[in-house]
Amino acid sequence: MGVFNKIRRNAILSISLKGYIKYGVGEILIVVIGVFFALQINNWNDRRKEDEVMKSYFSKMHEEINSTTQVIDYSSKYTNESMIPQIRRGLNVMSTHQKDSLNEFKTALGELTEGESLTFYLPIIDEFINQGYLYKIDDDALNRQFENLNYFRSQCIISNELSREYQIKLIKPYIGKHINYSEIALNQDYIQPSGTKTDFDKLLKDQELRNLMTFQLENLHKSTSNFTALSATLKRIDSIVIKINKSYN
Repeated sequence: MGVFNKIRRNAILSISLKGYIKYGVGEILIVVIGVFFALQINNWNDRRKEDEVMKSYFSKMHEEINSTTQVIDYSSKYTNESMIPQIRRGLNVMSTHQKDSLNEFKTALGELTEGESLTFYLPIIDEFINQGYLYKIDDDALNRQFENLNYFRSQCIISNELSREYQIKLIKPYIGKHINYSEIALNQDYIQPSGTKTDFDKLLKDQELRNLMTFQLENLHKSTSNFTALSATLKRIDSIVIKINKSYN
């Protein structure tokens, strides 16, 4: 600045137009440089604030994914290890007409009323996407997994809707007409058996019931497959997000 002031003083003393021009150019340069540095500092502050927001989202997403996958995995495990095997055993009892295995048959009928309908929400992930932060991350692997997430979420919603519709329109009406529910309910702790006894021997030969159990078995396989894929996708997203989050530190 002192150089430019000296030029200005010399220009005034010598009444030099060329000197005034030098002084003017110098002042313009100072202003431009000042604005440039101010913008750089402002951009740095904006990036720093955005990085902090991203890190906060990553941390919350990790917690959300962890809790959600625990619920999904528990439900899928119960379906694969209890519901599906029990319904298969029930169908086997029907095929062999094993009247001495009626207890297994009753348990299978109880499982028939337990459709795998799992409701879950991902508010943090949805907010992260809706705020446009996903598009600010240049990571093809993460983008692919979010595409998979959208697909499997929609498939799970369809599975839930089909399960509820199947229960409401087919299974529950059949049970209400042919079976005393108090005899097959899985949780007998708060149920007082009463009413007309169910003719289980007759049910062993009922083709409509066999079809209902077979359809339920098929639905459970499809449903648990979708939920398992959803859980795996969420875990892959979490793994990628953890790596990206470390790059912000």
